[in-house]
Amino acid sequence: MTDLVHRSRRAWRLSIVCALAAVSFAAFGPAQVASAAPSIHSIITRYTTAAGFGSLDVTAMKQIADYESHDHASSHSKTCWGLFQLSTSMVKGHPWSDPTWNTKRALGYVKSRYGTPCKALAHIRKTGWY
Repeated sequence: MTDLVHRSRRAWRLSIVCALAAVSFAAFGPAQVASAAPSIHSIITRYTTAAGFGSLDVTAMKQIADYESHDHASSHSKTCWGLFQLSTSMVKGHPWSDPTWNTKRALGYVKSRYGTPCKALAHIRKTGWY
């Protein structure tokens, strides 16, 4: 008789837990997974493409970011800052650790100095800097 009572109590508790879970699901819906921030490479792809460059230049910009900061947006040295290691004068007063801002600024620099990210990457490979 005691075993039957214990099984009955367990079944009752389980039914209460299931009922509470069902009410919670009905009230709040399924658990929401927080959406991840865009990846560094997706940001580079988006803005390099928006600047009118093709897939080879997108790849070059990704390689530049990897070479300069190992894809760490908050990377810095004494005189260079962010994803593309922009000079202090380029980042002063700006959100240099924001990968979107840093990518846009780097694209402007690359476009004005080298013309294309591929040419900037070629310069890095030749000299070790851009």
